Amino acid sequence: MLTEYPDSAHGFDAGLLGLSTVAVSTNAQSARNCRLKEGEGGVLMNDDTKEPFTYKDACIALNPHVGGNPATAREAQKAVSEFLQALLKLG
Repeated sequence: MLTEYPDSAHGFDAGLLGLSTVAVSTNAQSARNCRLKEGEGGVLMNDDTKEPFTYKDACIALNPHVGGNPATAREAQKAVSEFLQALLKLG
């Protein structure tokens, strides 16, 4: 199951780290635009170029948005707890 939470950047559930707002991580790299696959021997491959992935690939983006969103972090924690309880038949 995949759930996308609105207004929630990478690290939205990192409240324990003190991240409660979203900020730009200046000059940080992100592979968000890359299509990656596992290749022979577990090598991470850039699916567009069919070459081993590196952070010098053209698909790498800079300045990702990161940071917490306490409301959606609580929603995600609740969803994970409910999923595990149902899966493990704890409820």
